[in-house]
Amino acid sequence: VWVVAADGKSRPRRLTADRANERHLRWAADGSAVFALANRKRGAETKPPYDGTPQVWRGTAAGGEPDAVTRVVGGVVLYDLAPAADALFYTTDATATDADDFTKLREKYPKPQYGSGSRTVSEVHRLDLRTWRTEKVVAEGRYVRELAATPDGKRVAMITAADDTVIRSEGGSRVDVWDADAG
Repeated sequence: VWVVAADGKSRPRRLTADRANERHLRWAADGSAVFALANRKRGAETKPPYDGTPQVWRGTAAGGEPDAVTRVVGGVVLYDLAPAADALFYTTDATATDADDFTKLREKYPKPQYGSGSRTVSEVHRLDLRTWRTEKVVAEGRYVRELAATPDGKRVAMITAADDTVIRSEGGSRVDVWDADAG
């Protein structure tokens, strides 16, 4: 990750040096840090954040080694920063199992797959960057394709679908809003 002056008057400055596939960069409210979703792997490490799963990292504007903000088993799928609230919203994958015509067969014969039954869905978490307290705020049995938090962290808009398949997203997506004041 590099910082380049928009006016071209100063030299580009490197913020990170490793190959971690940094993406979805967000600046802290005061401009002192930049957040990114990245995959960092160190040796044979099997626990997050250095197990190669996507985690949110914070690097200083001066550069240097970034710090792990999340340490989520299985990794973070999406995130957004609510800078005025000093909060980070992120999604993780979960599984929802539906009751359908094949439920009894799946219970009786768990190895063969009869129908699908299970779908990948999302859970949305809120991480307070001052206290490091995490709370699950959304677990509605839908897959979150995109999310955007308001700067004050009071609302999160999400494009959701029944699951993570493309066929369910096209024509089956909707916009959902989580509102902190709604209870």
